[in-house]
Amino acid sequence: MNAATGIIGPSMTMLESHAIRKAARDAGFDILIELGGSVIGESSHAPIKCAIGMSNNIGFTVALSMANVVHALESDIGQASKPAELPSLSFDLVGAFETPDFSKLENLLKRAWLLSRTLPNALIDRFEKALSEVSSTEREATVRQRVGQNLFREGLLALWGNCCAITGLDTPELLRASHAKPWSDSSDIERLDVFNGLLLAAHWDAAFDSGLITITTSGHVLSSAALSASTREVLRMSEDICIRLQPQHEPYLAWHRERVFKQQ
Repeated sequence: MNAATGIIGPSMTMLESHAIRKAARDAGFDILIELGGSVIGESSHAPIKCAIGMSNNIGFTVALSMANVVHALESDIGQASKPAELPSLSFDLVGAFETPDFSKLENLLKRAWLLSRTLPNALIDRFEKALSEVSSTEREATVRQRVGQNLFREGLLALWGNCCAITGLDTPELLRASHAKPWSDSSDIERLDVFNGLLLAAHWDAAFDSGLITITTSGHVLSSAALSASTREVLRMSEDICIRLQPQHEPYLAWHRERVFKQQ
């Protein structure tokens, strides 16, 4: 980004502007304006905002307004750069990424949009809104759990890119949203915190939920002595299995190691 002018990269052609606007709209940004040589995107259905322009290197630069989204994206696509200030904006930009083509631009914008709706605080807001829209007689524990579990699953699918954290399995129907600190022991905020759990293939979810495996601070899968040798073979247990974690996972995983994991 060009800090002197506030412009993201070089000026864009009309065709480039049209393509950027289309990518942003397809990703969920339905409020678009052009400002300072960049396309500014906001959404009626998500809290994130963005500024998109041409890169000084190759492709496009995308600057985003939410620090937790930037941090989540960094674990997938590398360190974000510091965005330049656009004085006319009513919001701050906290991190920027470069992407080489329109396809990757749209994918980046879609993932940022989804993450903004699912990272901590966003899900609890949507949970409370969903509950406010049902009658008081429906607000029983079963309804609360169904609504919350659905939102939690949606959040984990977004955070893990629709892939099992351990195996990489990418068929959503075979994936489960697995809490580290169980629903029954958690507050509403903890229940809907996407860092309180993992997206896992069904058999790994069962093992994690029952305490037959746990995850170490370094992200390695640790198996219980109660897990049979034949089951280890089926699961393809290996010391090389390591999950990409973020610091926010650790308090919940520590709880799982101490309260759920069966060491013997």
